[in-house]
Amino acid sequence: MGSGYDLIEHLDKAITRSGQTEKKETVDFLTQTAIRQETGYEIALAVLEKHCTPDNLELIFEKAKTFDLADQKITAYLNVLGHKGKQEHRQLLEDFLLSKQINDNHSFVQWSTYPNFPDLFVKAYSKYLIETPYKEWTGSAIVQSFMSTPKALELLKEYLENENNKVWQNFKSDLQTELTKDFWDKTNKTEITRIISAPNIA
Repeated sequence: MGSGYDLIEHLDKAITRSGQTEKKETVDFLTQTAIRQETGYEIALAVLEKHCTPDNLELIFEKAKTFDLADQKITAYLNVLGHKGKQEHRQLLEDFLLSKQINDNHSFVQWSTYPNFPDLFVKAYSKYLIETPYKEWTGSAIVQSFMSTPKALELLKEYLENENNKVWQNFKSDLQTELTKDFWDKTNKTEITRIISAPNIA
């Protein structure tokens, strides 16, 4: 199947442009590739994050349940469930993201739950920020990813301010640093400035 983001983009476009029969055949093929863990299965799962059908989602769910939660391989399957899952798939995501001791692979999955499971997203992201030393996430993609998703930041701020305001203040400081950089979208920067400046109404 090849590898890399180019192939993921190619498959995405091919599925989007294809007719119903061809689309189903391609999604079925990608699902079987993922279930059998054949060459390129992680690429297949990345494409399924957008194109997985309900029937194939159940197959991905059943496969995901066969992994130990500490196995990094489970993350690619959980990302599909995060993007496309329903309430009946949520518990497995919660077991992974909200476990008593933070999972070593936590950061690979947390974004997949937004915007499909917004409350789980903020709980998971806040758990990571609170339980991971500041020096490990300051100035990293953990903060920078919100520069293109102001709506997600608004949810995080509301939750984190009340859960652990000290961590929120550290996160806010990092965002303020990012706002001084020229390469972020100006509209998003304006919205982020508004969000972090708004008073806590809780």
